[in-house]
Amino acid sequence: MQLIRQIIFLPLILVLHSYFFVGISKENKNKRIQVLDPCAANVLRSYQVDSPPFLCSDTNINGFMFSVEGQEVSTGYYIIKPNTNPFLVEYDDGTFRLEISVIMKSDISKEYLIQMEGSSKSLNNPTAGFTPALNYCASVNSDGWIFYNQFILKLEGKNANSGQYFEFSSPQANKHTFQIGQGANTWQSTLGSGLWFDNANTNGGVATIKGDLQISLTPYECCKPNICVPFVVNKTKTIKTGN
Repeated sequence: MQLIRQIIFLPLILVLHSYFFVGISKENKNKRIQVLDPCAANVLRSYQVDSPPFLCSDTNINGFMFSVEGQEVSTGYYIIKPNTNPFLVEYDDGTFRLEISVIMKSDISKEYLIQMEGSSKSLNNPTAGFTPALNYCASVNSDGWIFYNQFILKLEGKNANSGQYFEFSSPQANKHTFQIGQGANTWQSTLGSGLWFDNANTNGGVATIKGDLQISLTPYECCKPNICVPFVVNKTKTIKTGN
């Protein structure tokens, strides 16, 4: 009798087990995960991120937002990875976060994930010991700019760049820090942000790596409750039928 019960209940358990885990797998596959939420309750301002169209002093230089060269790094010019939607987010506690996936223009198998955060915020000028980065075809001065004088930029290799990992933190030897404002990417006089770096910490040592990050920014307006829904994912509709 005990053997018969086992024969009956074992297939039932297997069916229920399969149904439960397949359901979870489908749910996770369809679920959209947004690591950096531009509409979180503690957000001060959010910006959509793009590449500057061209360098204002030389229109032949165009189409990239990140460049890097040096020891152990995949030297080149990088663009935003297609089908991604990166954001720069400033928070009401005086900090910011940025996350961008980029691929090399000449070899799309080479990819980096750029993650950045910062604090020690100042207006119009960086704190003592730092200097703004200016380009006189884009920005005559730094009036109205925001500076984050303490920052860390993490550069993690993906795909063909897998295994590479570098960190850039303030202060850099060039004395620049992360800046936001009209003309702050030094490429265009429009709203942007930028960072110029020249040394990295890697595996407990220091690598000679230099590069820059130039970003065009568009203010992102979060939808208000009961007005619109900014992200609708896997929305389903239930239809009731009756006699």
